[in-house]
Amino acid sequence: MSSANVSNKYLTFGLDNQTYGIQITNVSEIIAIKDITPIPQTPDFVAGMVNVRGKVIPIISLRKKFDLPDKEYDRNTCIAIVYIKQSEMGVIVDAVYEVADIQKESKEETPQFGSAVKTEFIEAIAKDIKGIKILLNIEKVLTSEELVIVHDIVNLKNIKS
Repeated sequence: MSSANVSNKYLTFGLDNQTYGIQITNVSEIIAIKDITPIPQTPDFVAGMVNVRGKVIPIISLRKKFDLPDKEYDRNTCIAIVYIKQSEMGVIVDAVYEVADIQKESKEETPQFGSAVKTEFIEAIAKDIKGIKILLNIEKVLTSEELVIVHDIVNLKNIKS
């Protein structure tokens, strides 16, 4: 598969009755929701961390990050392990739908909502017969400061009591 074809592929998932997409090149794997170890004194969007095959992965709640209402985990809830600035982290999603081929022609620039609404993490809006998809630039969902916090969580595994 050529890189041009891969750049049009997005993992689509649901959050609060809206469909989102992340470029497939940023996705490592999808795992079932599992017990998440909470970490005290972290921002509330940091759900905690999980052990995936011996590797500590920080977990982010996109619902909390996007100020969406909480929802009980169910059989569709899962964790997408993504690469953000060469680090792996998990994002909790309500459900994974498919890997969609989204062509440039169906993408529109992010609408401007004024300075009060942050949209820099939205890559584009895609429209098709299934509706609107918000395509995320996963590298920009967390600010630089938030990435430092999450990176420090991964390094907690090196601390022995």
